[in-house]
Amino acid sequence: MRPAMSDFSECILELNVVDLALVRVIYTWANNQTWSLLDRFLISTEWEIHYPEVWQKRLPRLCSDHWRIMLDYGGIQRRRRHFKFENMWLNQKDLWIG
Repeated sequence: MRPAMSDFSECILELNVVDLALVRVIYTWANNQTWSLLDRFLISTEWEIHYPEVWQKRLPRLCSDHWRIMLDYGGIQRRRRHFKFENMWLNQKDLWIG
C-alpha cells in the first residue's frame, strides 16, 4: 500500500467514519481497461444513527471517466402538483363574492 493510501486509511480510523456501500454497483471510475471505486461518502457513526436510511447511489455518467454519486437519506419524495382550473367554476355564483 502506498504511503498516501495508508495515511488516508489511518485518518478514516481516527475519525471513526464509515464508508457507505454503493447501491447496485461497484465502481465509480473506469477508463475502458480498469475499473475502480474512487468516489465515496464517509460519514460518522453518529450521523448514520441519526439518518438510518442513508445510502449512496451512482448517477449516470455524462462526459467524464467518473460516475457522479449522490447521497440519499430516504426522505420524502415531493412531487410537483399542477393546479388545474375548470371553467365550470366560473358558473358557480356561490363561489364568488362581490
